[in-house]
Amino acid sequence: DGTIVFYSWSKISGPSAGTINSPASAITGVSGLVQGVYQFQLTVTDNGGSTASDIMQVTVNNSGINTPFSGTAQIIPGTIEFENFDLGGQDIAYIDITPENTGGIYRTNEAVDIENSTDGSPNIGWTEAGEWMKYSVNVTTAGTYNISARVSSQNTATSFRVEMDGTTIATFAVPNTGGYQNWQHVLIPGITLSAGLKVMRVFYITGGFYLNKINFLNVAPPNQMPPAKN
Repeated sequence: DGTIVFYSWSKISGPSAGTINSPASAITGVSGLVQGVYQFQLTVTDNGGSTASDIMQVTVNNSGINTPFSGTAQIIPGTIEFENFDLGGQDIAYIDITPENTGGIYRTNEAVDIENSTDGSPNIGWTEAGEWMKYSVNVTTAGTYNISARVSSQNTATSFRVEMDGTTIATFAVPNTGGYQNWQHVLIPGITLSAGLKVMRVFYITGGFYLNKINFLNVAPPNQMPPAKN
């Protein structure tokens, strides 16, 4: 029946992100939360030294929007590393069947499977049919592109497709390269792209292949006339 003289807020479970703004106040805000389930505890102390505690559970849902990994849309023409898929998490920026990053490197808080490669940068591995990843891109130059994917596989008849804003622009058949760390380029020429901000999705038609990077080379601006013959 005393008077409360001390308040103490603490986080007892949940993701590591998040800051309690006023931990010694009766009412506080929490900033910097990410998707997940948190439990916060408030402990009060009265002027007689008695204490009591209560626990509050807070659920933070996904915003439902994928955003660029680096904060800025990736530029086309140029090279996109497959491991730099968008932020947003499962069902928003990607679908991955396993709940953890099986490769255990780079983006360890995501479910997409990433490992070190012999090709100079991390690769996507352990692919399964129906999985996909999204990338926010900015096509700065409209025109015709040659698209080259750096891939590997120890299987036959594996494939994936590349979409722009929901429309398939290229389907890649991945050859048996003799091993998951034996890398080859697969080229699809003559793909027309309009300029502007877009969402690229890489969809696994099958599993059983690994991905490193994809390059978009502009080979002809729109309406470019062929050189005149002498």
